[in-house]
Amino acid sequence: MAQLLSHLSGRASELGELARFGVDDGALSRLAGELSAVPQLVAPGTCWSYANAGYWLAASIAEREAATTYEALVSAFCARIGLVDTDFGSSELATAPYARARRASGGLVSTVDDLLSLGEWLGGDDAAKLRVDLARTVRGVYGLGVAGERRAGRLLWGHGGSWGGFETSLFVAPEERLVVAVIAHGGEVRAACREIEDALLGAVAHAELELDHDHDVLERLAGRYANDAVEAEISVDGGRLVLTTAVEGSAAARAIGPATFEVLEGRRERSLFDFPLPGFIRIDSRLAARVQ
Repeated sequence: MAQLLSHLSGRASELGELARFGVDDGALSRLAGELSAVPQLVAPGTCWSYANAGYWLAASIAEREAATTYEALVSAFCARIGLVDTDFGSSELATAPYARARRASGGLVSTVDDLLSLGEWLGGDDAAKLRVDLARTVRGVYGLGVAGERRAGRLLWGHGGSWGGFETSLFVAPEERLVVAVIAHGGEVRAACREIEDALLGAVAHAELELDHDHDVLERLAGRYANDAVEAEISVDGGRLVLTTAVEGSAAARAIGPATFEVLEGRRERSLFDFPLPGFIRIDSRLAARVQ
């Protein structure tokens, strides 16, 4: 269970459109019955890779053990920590429905006030067992359902998400009792979230000086990589890598670590990708295997 909740299952993330599993109480169990079809990319415990499928399996186990629905378990938890405006309803502003079988990996509708309350709980002693260093990510570490990273000297824990035109982020600095919650909707929501986060928390400070890599090292990383969500082409231009995807186009990336790169332009500006294992890139927090 710890591997599932810390994204160390080694599995791919998705299983196609989940609306086909229906909207009744059996949706999650029907999904769980097909999870064996999700590809195993690497052995469990080998490498951190965001996998929604792991959370669907964890939730189906919780349903079985508690003899109730996943939604009932979440509602009970929300009530216990004082979240009064958080449920699995729908927002009139959302641009897409959220499949019931997918709810173990998202779908809660909430408010900034409730997110702040959740942040207070997350930064407290009751949630200390979640804020543990179980896995290394592209940006920092990962515990049980929450990510940790350093910004402006602070160790922050939290999570972000997006769906239906919304972008949400929650950051907690436990030692300072600081909680920052952002919900943005419409337009360039990702840029809006980033601007607010930078103003309140400080910009992410990567290495000021770009690292130099031998051309041969960069050439060994070049190729085409794919997973169930994205196909990316990595090429070399001078002393930098170029990341190309069908949706975002091409963008240069500078080396900020031995195998970690920061995108310098375009829609992915300031995003990171790395090469944690031979034959794999980790992009959008998910492993993608070399296919060419």
